[in-house]
Amino acid sequence: MSSTQTGKFIGKNNPNWKGGIYIDHDGYIHIYSPQHPNKDKRGYVKEHRLKMEKHLGRYLTKEEIVHHKDSIVNNNNISNLKLFKNVSEHIKYHRNILKT
Repeated sequence: MSSTQTGKFIGKNNPNWKGGIYIDHDGYIHIYSPQHPNKDKRGYVKEHRLKMEKHLGRYLTKEEIVHHKDSIVNNNNISNLKLFKNVSEHIKYHRNILKT
């Protein structure tokens, strides 16, 4: 069994550990949340989704989209976040913005 399978290099034991936070190439902040039902394969969840979940008091569905009103993807203040039920609703919102 390898070290990664035993958990030796997972999370805080990984030499690249940066406190459970990283920023991806698109600028989104990810938070290490290994118990979250919608975590990615590495155990992370995007911070803006976590903030919206905390605000609502429930987990988001995988279909729900959290939109950044000011288009700054690391501005995760709840006042800057808007929830859409699905991708279609989010696209309609953007189409309406472009019309104005």
